[in-house]
Amino acid sequence: DLADKTEVLQMVSEHDTKLINTLKTDLDSIMAQKAEIEKNRLQSTKAKTTLEQQEKQLSDLSGEAAADLGSMDKNRKSIEAAQAENAKETARISQRISKSGGKYVKRFPAVLEEAKKYLGYPYVWGGGSPRTSFDCSGYVSWVLNHSGWNIGRRGVDGLYALCTPVSSSSAMAGDLVFYDYTYGGLPRSHVGIYVGNGKAIQCDSSGVEYVRLSNSYWRRHFDCFGRLQ
Repeated sequence: DLADKTEVLQMVSEHDTKLINTLKTDLDSIMAQKAEIEKNRLQSTKAKTTLEQQEKQLSDLSGEAAADLGSMDKNRKSIEAAQAENAKETARISQRISKSGGKYVKRFPAVLEEAKKYLGYPYVWGGGSPRTSFDCSGYVSWVLNHSGWNIGRRGVDGLYALCTPVSSSSAMAGDLVFYDYTYGGLPRSHVGIYVGNGKAIQCDSSGVEYVRLSNSYWRRHFDCFGRLQ
């Protein structure tokens, strides 16, 4: 009987050991699955956070794009309005030329034809061609060189040296108009082309444009008119 009991106990012990090992294996598997689930949960949370951040970035970019489009549309309308006004002003000048009976400086029609091509070009310090855009004297030099003169690239003083001063009452379309102390405390620091009727076409900080000499700034800095020889 003792031998039988011992055998039974041994069988029970082996069974329990197998059961314990099985349970341990199952527990390890459960823990591994739990760890994997937690890992996936963290990845899912991170992915959700990343997605939310990306959605916010897209929303911000969409808002910025809409604002940029609005600004571009506003600028486009402003440019179109300026171009339309420039075209009207050029037409008015051309009409005055046809009715003036020749009361303008020689070659002025050719000067105006060349000068108007660059309306809206930006001011670029030292610029002297359409490729680089212009500063004030570079613009005037380019226009004159492409409308019958051959003067090279000159600065303001160099252009003044080519002119004979004329009074305001004697000024005609096609004369040059000189300004002083517009920057750096320099006398005779800016130049444009007089187009008659109290206006000039020139390249200033706003780019190539028509200006009224009666404008307070230009009136304050006006120096003289000069007629090319």
